[in-house]
Amino acid sequence: MSVGVDFAMSAEEAMSYLNKMTSGDQPDIIFMDHLMPGMDGFQATKAIKENKNWTTIPVVMCTSKEGSEYLKQALSYGAIAILPKPASLKEVSR
Repeated sequence: MSVGVDFAMSAEEAMSYLNKMTSGDQPDIIFMDHLMPGMDGFQATKAIKENKNWTTIPVVMCTSKEGSEYLKQALSYGAIAILPKPASLKEVSR
């Protein structure tokens, strides 16, 4: 199986990238860092989920933060899960 990966250095860059894509070219999943320059991961996830063209793209928060309160907050913004940093290949595959 082959996997392609694209990177964005900020939420604003990621949304600009998504804006240039057609629905068939969109990513299968977004791994979102929590702390970034500009918008944080929660704000970016909320913006992605509020855009009708991107709402179906699953977002996984990648963070060193942990705990049930953080998970609840991430889910409230539209993330589907949390991936701890640094993540192992097994955790990414799950």
